[in-house]
Amino acid sequence: MEKKERMKLKSSLKYLGETYEKKGVQPFFSDTIEYVWDLSSDLDLNEQIQTVELSKYFTIQESNDRVWKIKDFNSFAPINYYYYTNTEENNKLQYSVENDLLEVKIVSGKRTFSIPLRELILKSLEEGTVTYERVIQGEDYTFAIDALTGDYYERKDSISINKIEGYLFY
Repeated sequence: MEKKERMKLKSSLKYLGETYEKKGVQPFFSDTIEYVWDLSSDLDLNEQIQTVELSKYFTIQESNDRVWKIKDFNSFAPINYYYYTNTEENNKLQYSVENDLLEVKIVSGKRTFSIPLRELILKSLEEGTVTYERVIQGEDYTFAIDALTGDYYERKDSISINKIEGYLFY
């Protein structure tokens, strides 16, 4: 197939995929289509269809008048992460986020905490606006969340965190 024909076919597939998703393209194929954007490589069109992957936005927010019931901890660290800063470093506290894991290092105490966020995020996407406890409990820490926002990319099963505000009790 000549390049001009490939480009026309890719352009049509892109339009159908973005406008009607797989239901707009499926009638033209006998095999079941999982993702419209994969058709370019499946049909050996060499160049992939460029498309923006849609995500599910999530927001987990607590009211400001919330009282946390935290016991058995001697210290706490405020966490204020924003995606555009990527990491926070000072002489007492360092933290970063990679996909769905918050890493917090208490410099003075030489302690590191790995806080998994995936379960809470997926639960919030399932339940929508349903209110439930916004606390992640580890063996030697409790992370109380005031705000957590970001995007979940279902196709890649990946999470992008925009903001985390909360308190790490340890």
